[in-house]
Amino acid sequence: MIVPQFLYCRLPVNAYIGIRTLSTISQSPSSNNALWLSETKSRLGKLFFHGTTTEEVKEASVILKDLTKNWREYVAASEGFLTGEKWRGLYKHNVVWGDMDSMGIFYLTPERPIEWPDKVSVYHRLGTVSKDSFTLDVMVLSEKHQRLAARCLEDIVIYNYRPVNKTQRPGKAPIPDFMNAQFDEITMLQKEVKENALDGIKDITEKTNILERRVLEKKEMI
Repeated sequence: MIVPQFLYCRLPVNAYIGIRTLSTISQSPSSNNALWLSETKSRLGKLFFHGTTTEEVKEASVILKDLTKNWREYVAASEGFLTGEKWRGLYKHNVVWGDMDSMGIFYLTPERPIEWPDKVSVYHRLGTVSKDSFTLDVMVLSEKHQRLAARCLEDIVIYNYRPVNKTQRPGKAPIPDFMNAQFDEITMLQKEVKENALDGIKDITEKTNILERRVLEKKEMI
């Protein structure tokens, strides 16, 4: 599916730059971190059936609270997507009846339909940058199921519709210096949030392993 979208901005030199976006749905598989999220919650939930102490229940509850609050970071930011309020495209956007078929299903990808009632959050990651274009990777998350719903790729081309020099014809234009400077900052930020999210995943995995081993070993000794 290709959805054209046009955006315009006015530069200091009074030249109009048009940005044409081609957004395509990708059939990429779910991220491993989304699977990790569901498996970790399942492992912690099962511990409550093995005679956990009050202290162990508190430990598990703290981990589950972290997963509930920060699951978007563990799924999206761990791949370099910016999840902060300043950067997100959509946050808990309601899936409405007008977006669905007669059965109440909203299709982003054939194998992962989103059913009402649900909400979606959308995050972006800067991809490749060339002289006159750049790409954005897009991740769509289901709030109800806390998992990946779809991936998209936006191919954005800079186009000068009204050249200042009247001898020039409209056409592709180079990316302005101020945008390239922003891209450099965004690339560094994406690397930073990815490292932080992966460190968080590692920390939670270690805590879960320790807690699980302690509970199960205690049960075997009885």
